[in-house]
Amino acid sequence: MTARHNLAAKTIDALLEASVVGSFSRIGFALRARMFSYGQPTVNAVADRHVLLTGANSGIGLATVIALLAQGATVTATTRSPEKSRALRAHMGQLLGDEAAGRLVTDELDLHDLASVRRFAARHADQSIDTLVHNAGALTHTFEETVDGFEHTVQTHVLAPFLLTTLLLDTLQRSGNARVITVTSGGLYTARLNDNLFARTRDGFNGTAMYAEAKRAQLVLTSQWQRRFGGPGLSFYATHPGWVQTPGLETALPGFVNRLKRLLRTPQMGADTILYLIAHTPPPLLHRVWHDRQPRRQHRLPTTFNRRGRAGQLWADACAAVDMTPYARSSSAR
Repeated sequence: MTARHNLAAKTIDALLEASVVGSFSRIGFALRARMFSYGQPTVNAVADRHVLLTGANSGIGLATVIALLAQGATVTATTRSPEKSRALRAHMGQLLGDEAAGRLVTDELDLHDLASVRRFAARHADQSIDTLVHNAGALTHTFEETVDGFEHTVQTHVLAPFLLTTLLLDTLQRSGNARVITVTSGGLYTARLNDNLFARTRDGFNGTAMYAEAKRAQLVLTSQWQRRFGGPGLSFYATHPGWVQTPGLETALPGFVNRLKRLLRTPQMGADTILYLIAHTPPPLLHRVWHDRQPRRQHRLPTTFNRRGRAGQLWADACAAVDMTPYARSSSAR
């Protein structure tokens, strides 16, 4: 890429990023992929990695699993039931063949139950996992409490991933080249961090707003993880995939899908930056969210900035909610 072409590409990229539609739609992905010559990571880039990914049955998670297995990685994929685990393994065998399917491990994990998270982590703590991808999640419009007493959107997107990272922290640190990737959403740009995130009630519940607040919290906690534990051998990233047509989106926001169907990205497009962050080692920039292989700003609206000290308070609140405080046991962590 010549200097002139590079400048033009960066200018167009900035113009796309300035507009929601231009950046989040398949138009933005197609233009960026062409300008910056996106290509799938080489096999050698991921062949030695062991990726644990939640929410692997459909959408972006399934697209990520397929790409990782096709490129030689070992994948531990979580599902909600033994039936879904069997179906996923059978699908990978039919699609990719026995050798690739043999590198897939499936196990059940219920993020609505913190005891399930603890049992799952105990089963996998001795594995050589070097990448953890928090992808599972859903947007629902009714208020429900989990068995642990938290609103289910908050537990699924924030507390359960926080606990799983905490429990697998030593496992990740042992690898010497680990990364934790949280798949958030462009919806975070509409929300400010809620001071009472873990104490939400039925009163005035709005599922879409709750989802956005949970996604904002994911991004804030990612920065806290990187600040507290990030180092040469462990990096934390958050990425939003843009508008992706998935079964979850079709169920949660059918009107949105019908209006913008021609602009929605494919799951493969949604998985691209996840794969990029797994295969490459970009700098772990604080206060950024990755989108289309680039670190982007955390805020688009002045009303979404956090109060001073609120990020640290969210960390303390999360530790109290799961009754655990992460600590570094590996000399590679700072």
